[in-house]
Amino acid sequence: MEQLFTEYLVNSLWQLPLIAGAAWLIIYATRPRLALQHAIWLGALTLMVTLPAVAHHPQTIAAAPAPTQPTATSPSADLLAEAAEILTPHPSLPFQNLNYRAAVRVIDFFPPTLAEFSVRSAHQALSDYSDSEAESIASPPETLTQNPRFAGDKWEWRFYLLVEDASGPAPRARMRLLVAGPDAEYLLKIDAEDLRLDAKALRKLEEKMFFVWGELFEARQASGDKGGSGGEVKNTPFECCIKEYGVKTENVAGEDVWERRFRMFGTTIM
Repeated sequence: MEQLFTEYLVNSLWQLPLIAGAAWLIIYATRPRLALQHAIWLGALTLMVTLPAVAHHPQTIAAAPAPTQPTATSPSADLLAEAAEILTPHPSLPFQNLNYRAAVRVIDFFPPTLAEFSVRSAHQALSDYSDSEAESIASPPETLTQNPRFAGDKWEWRFYLLVEDASGPAPRARMRLLVAGPDAEYLLKIDAEDLRLDAKALRKLEEKMFFVWGELFEARQASGDKGGSGGEVKNTPFECCIKEYGVKTENVAGEDVWERRFRMFGTTIM
């Protein structure tokens, strides 16, 4: 609602002077009777009220359809890459800045509760989890749950999805995808908030994520398991865009090394 009101005001800033100027020029050029002048100004006033609203109407129509499963919007490659292919490292490079398009199915997520899917954007330490974090997707970093919250904090999305190839013989290759920042906003089409304090926003997130992982969240709740769904969950695979990148970490010897990571981008719930 706030966005629509802002668009209405912006449209009014240039449309109102234009309409008023056009009405004045018509009257100045034709010099009609007073009754006709009154009709011209009345018509101009009607346009001043309605035209700014009509200008943003196409956006309202475009947003009206109910959401469906996520859709990859880039890159425009015709061939889909398999997770096993993406995970195969380069023989000489620690990582490559490559983009992929893959058909995947979500089988797990982290953090284990939806309320932790948003974090304070001021915490730069959460730009990526440290190498000391367990490789399992079910190991929450302490910074995600123990930092105090302050009034006026800004929040951003940051969570992981564990995905596997949508088809192929078992066992299928699995990979962990970071979903964060603008990429997460593009996926969900909602702004991040403190979900621990806003039950309505939490419910909206749950409804959005249903189109990503189907009944996975409900299955986990029913089983009371925070490290898995308690059994195979039937959900619909979808195409997504995956970006490969590198993060500098330390190995057990204290040496700086590059670690390959993957994140979701260019994917939205239509």
